[in-house]
Amino acid sequence: MQLTTSSPALLKKMAERAHATVVERFEQAAQIEQLESFYEEAIAMNGVTEPVKARPIAQFAPQFAEGLPAE
Repeated sequence: MQLTTSSPALLKKMAERAHATVVERFEQAAQIEQLESFYEEAIAMNGVTEPVKARPIAQFAPQFAEGLPAE
């Protein structure tokens, strides 16, 4: 800890790596991809063999879709 706090360059490098890791693991696209894989695994575990076609969020909860770009 003393080495880290006494070396601004090392501290900066650690901070940059930490930031990159957080962006990589927790950005919205990565979280959506991970959540979808969990759902797919749960569906497969329940014996569903055909893929389930998801409905756009506007059909479920239009109040949450307000202001989102249309796809």
